[in-house]
Amino acid sequence: QESTLETFCHRRSWWVSRAALLQAGVIKMGISIILLNLLTLLVSTTGLTERDVLSKRPQRRIAGVPVVNYDLTQSRPSGNGATVVWSKWLVFLKPGVTDEELVDVFTQGPCKSSLRGHPSKGGVPFVRALCDEKDLEVTLLGHTQRFAFIEPDAEVSLVPATPAPPPDWGTKQSASWGLDRIGVPDTRRTGKGVHIYILDTGIYTKHADFEDRAIPTLDLTGGSVVECDGDPACALDGNGHGTHCAGTAGGRSYGVAKEATLHAVKVLTNEGSGQ
Repeated sequence: QESTLETFCHRRSWWVSRAALLQAGVIKMGISIILLNLLTLLVSTTGLTERDVLSKRPQRRIAGVPVVNYDLTQSRPSGNGATVVWSKWLVFLKPGVTDEELVDVFTQGPCKSSLRGHPSKGGVPFVRALCDEKDLEVTLLGHTQRFAFIEPDAEVSLVPATPAPPPDWGTKQSASWGLDRIGVPDTRRTGKGVHIYILDTGIYTKHADFEDRAIPTLDLTGGSVVECDGDPACALDGNGHGTHCAGTAGGRSYGVAKEATLHAVKVLTNEGSGQ
């Protein structure tokens, strides 16, 4: 057991899940609000705030807006032989921005918007922009007061699995160690009525340990947001990592919240990578 919230699996990859949450924020209002709450929970459980993010390393700025993880951008040749910095950018706007303002900025400039949130309906104020750095600067100029920060939307991969424990640990002893430390055996709370969204490689929702509490919900691995609408083949785990995380969060045998509803949100492919 790595932690109570292994739904997000690894602290070092918190921003990956955040990007996936933001991409999912373009869907209808109900799920968008839930995802916004999950984003808040994600940041709070890792101890990271927006100020923490911006202070982690020397800041690069584009049109005066801070850029975090700038090293994840890509350089490639342009048509005239020069090298340009190109990326898919997650552009975060400040609270209070409306849907209309968000659309207005990215319809006037040269950057194309592939995904965006719906802040007017409670969603996250963000845009996923596709362009090089110079075009992004042109797009942002004159609107810099509206933006909080920028981050490249780079491809990431799962952290390599740790070796299995020695056989003499015993399955039950090693599996329940984390549960004992967070007080699960002593609580009467079961997580009933709680919805947990597992952002990972999907979930094998038919696993007996989930007792029909696991639901295919969203799949973002194809470059767009797909709502599963109960399709068992949607957001299906072909890797095992997401199912493991779901078991830690809400499996009957060794889960923290044994009666919670688990939602499969597939943000990583079966090979364990994704944006």
